[in-house]
Amino acid sequence: MRNNYNKILFICVILLILGSGIGCFNNIVFAQLQVEDNATEEKFIYPEQTMIDPFVSLLTTAGTLKSEEGPTLQEQFQERLRKIHVNGVLWDKDNPLVMINNEIHKPGDIIAGVLVETITANGIMLKYKGLTKSISLIDEKYFD
Repeated sequence: MRNNYNKILFICVILLILGSGIGCFNNIVFAQLQVEDNATEEKFIYPEQTMIDPFVSLLTTAGTLKSEEGPTLQEQFQERLRKIHVNGVLWDKDNPLVMINNEIHKPGDIIAGVLVETITANGIMLKYKGLTKSISLIDEKYFD
């Protein structure tokens, strides 16, 4: 009788260990290779807050540690500004226009998520989520 009790206790302990270990293995199971139909790229999908992709850099381009919350608003704005190339201003007092990325835009247009707020004869003002950037098209030079 004592021998049966030990066997039952042993099985219960094993089941308890396996039962508590299942939660640990869930993360590994979810980090499996996922390939869609006709996909040319394979990638691993990791659950949020439990595992990180080992191939994604933890450093910014400046060499500082990336924030866990993601890029800051300033970094997002800078990234969007990199996609904007101002070719010139077509100035008219009543209908000012700006050429950005070889396309003509007016105040109120949105390019790469950035609002063209104002256009002057000398440059433009861009706005993104409360942040503004003035871009001057005049190269200021000072002579002594």
